[in-house]
Amino acid sequence: MSFDVSELLILYDIASFSFPEREDDLMHEIIEKATRLFGVRRLALITGNQDRRRCLGNWGFQKGQDIWKTIEESRKNCFLYHLNQGKLGLLYLEQSNPLSNRDRRLYTIFARRIEEILRVKYLEREQRELEKRKSREQKLLLDSIPIQVWYVKDIETYGAANKAHAEFFGIKKEELENKNLFDIRTENEAKICIEGNKKVFTEKRQIQTEEWVYNAHGEKRLLSIVKTPSFDSNGNVKYVICAAEDITERKRVEQALRESEERFRNIYSQSPIGIQLYDADGQLLHANQACLDIFGVSDLKEVKGFKLFEDPNVPNEEKKKLLKGEIVRFEVEFNFDTVRKMALYKTTKSGTACLDCLITPLRSAEGAIQGYMAQVQDITEHKRAEEQIRYLSFHDKLTGLYNRAYFEEELERLNTERQLPLSLILGDLNGLKLVNDTFGHHEGDKLLKNIAQVLKQSCRKEDIIARWGGDEFAILLPQTTAKAAIEVCNRIRQACCTFPKDPIQLSIALGTATKEKPTQDIHEILKKAEDRMYKSKLVESKSARRSTIFSLQKTLQKKTCETEEHTRRLHKLALEMGHALDLPVNQLNDLALLAILHDIGKIAIPEEIIQKPSRLSPEEWKTMQKHAEIGCRIARSSPELAHIAEAILAHHERWDGTGYPQGLKGEEIPLISRIIAIVDAYDAMTHDRPYRKAISREEAIEELKKGAGSQFDPKLVEIFIKVLLNSRHILK
Repeated sequence: MSFDVSELLILYDIASFSFPEREDDLMHEIIEKATRLFGVRRLALITGNQDRRRCLGNWGFQKGQDIWKTIEESRKNCFLYHLNQGKLGLLYLEQSNPLSNRDRRLYTIFARRIEEILRVKYLEREQRELEKRKSREQKLLLDSIPIQVWYVKDIETYGAANKAHAEFFGIKKEELENKNLFDIRTENEAKICIEGNKKVFTEKRQIQTEEWVYNAHGEKRLLSIVKTPSFDSNGNVKYVICAAEDITERKRVEQALRESEERFRNIYSQSPIGIQLYDADGQLLHANQACLDIFGVSDLKEVKGFKLFEDPNVPNEEKKKLLKGEIVRFEVEFNFDTVRKMALYKTTKSGTACLDCLITPLRSAEGAIQGYMAQVQDITEHKRAEEQIRYLSFHDKLTGLYNRAYFEEELERLNTERQLPLSLILGDLNGLKLVNDTFGHHEGDKLLKNIAQVLKQSCRKEDIIARWGGDEFAILLPQTTAKAAIEVCNRIRQACCTFPKDPIQLSIALGTATKEKPTQDIHEILKKAEDRMYKSKLVESKSARRSTIFSLQKTLQKKTCETEEHTRRLHKLALEMGHALDLPVNQLNDLALLAILHDIGKIAIPEEIIQKPSRLSPEEWKTMQKHAEIGCRIARSSPELAHIAEAILAHHERWDGTGYPQGLKGEEIPLISRIIAIVDAYDAMTHDRPYRKAISREEAIEELKKGAGSQFDPKLVEIFIKVLLNSRHILK
């Protein structure tokens, strides 16, 4: 491209832009050159990108004229240049005539020169902004960090400080500038600080100190201070830069950590839990005393180097998990005999122990396994206690049989087609209340234990025998037919008959039912067995009670040395008396029964009291007197005897009201009780007893007369004497 002389002059003029600092000066120079060189009649310089444009300056436009609209409607005599592709703005030039190619070429060179100037200006401005921002950021950074930063111009004069250092002393950072250390700190603090500053200035090296300084709140804080020299061009220390961190809490934490480590060492050494430390290969490094005691080791040297992964007592599955870095916990039946046999280490123990083991891989910060920590606890006794608790939770404590909860659980478990036919037996022990009322709960408990023994002896090992309730029992017989279940019932009854009387003959009402089809409801089968048991009890109860009463009567005769002859004599005397009184048949029957059973309560009185040959002590006499109440309870427990219960209770009452147990008087005492009191006294006087000899008939009659009106009903005594005199066979 070639230029003529006039164009070269224009180009020279364009190249001579002066790069003024101020925008106004730049705009003035652009207008001057554009009008002088090109004769433009209008121009405008728009700066900024498309989003943030502003008119830097214009020339030739009328006041109020819309510059933007003019630019948008630019015609053939207008030149529009996008500075730096529009990023720096727009240059608008307008002349009177249409633009020639020459005009466009020169305008483009002119615009590019302006573009270059603006680019340089933009870069300079950006640089200045960057430096300002950097300075602000540095100050902001220094003020935002918690570390205290300041510098001293000499050994005792502040230069400047950041916000953290100023706030530490409770003042503004501007107030610290050129302040003397003695104005800010205590005298002692200032002297210590100056000593450190002096060392840096003279030795020209960085130092680190720890200084106790009081803050604005009067708190004594420990500062860790790094003091660094800053040198001038001659190598002299120009000032000292100080950076301080409040390490008070860290020191406290370090102290707490030391104390914690000490506690850990104490816990480790004194812990009842055995602790072992292994290296990454599983070799034992250390073990505490509790661990040595658990394994029966007297000295750590004997087990040092023991290999965890060669221990036969650690399950292989757990070893694999450990190698993968997993925490493992397991219980093991540790065999000391195996340890001894394999010569793993010397142990003073033998047999086995149940150990609870928790092994944790110890990892580095990068996650690599550095070792293992094992925690071992001997839980042998705990396991035994657990087993005992489990046993008690499923067993009846008294009989040792399973309890109802276990029975119901097993009933659901065995209620499967594979166990069919599934038979059930329910039983209700006879006479338990009677025994409890008569002999006390100790003897009742013995009765329950005896029937439990009979049930176990009569069933198979796989049968489930449970105490269902107070005196009820249940038996679950898997794979047992109805016929076989009935045979089991027969065995139980037979065993009861042959079992020794203790204190009465064993007797139990039984009911059985069998589930034979999967569709049958097991609970309906259970109900059927229960119904049959109650039906059996109703049928057998009368004979069972009679058998029990008869058994008690026989036991009483043995215990009290009362003979059957004595019972027969009382029976005859009582009936003679009843006939003499013209008693109705039902009263005669009650009288006959009372003659036989009035002393039935003595069965619960200790034998040593009943047969004591000498006089009873007051305490023994109180015990003896209880037999009337006991006899009453026995009678009430049996429907066949309930109607004479009150008569049994009153047979030791006296006519004058001084008897026992209720202190009844006169005719308050049942008639048959008054009769028995007389005939029993007469028979006792006229026959030998362990503690005295018999007296004659005449003497006995005299004693009865003496007791008439006080001990005995006087009218009945009179009638009884007449009966005696008129009945020869009785007199004999």
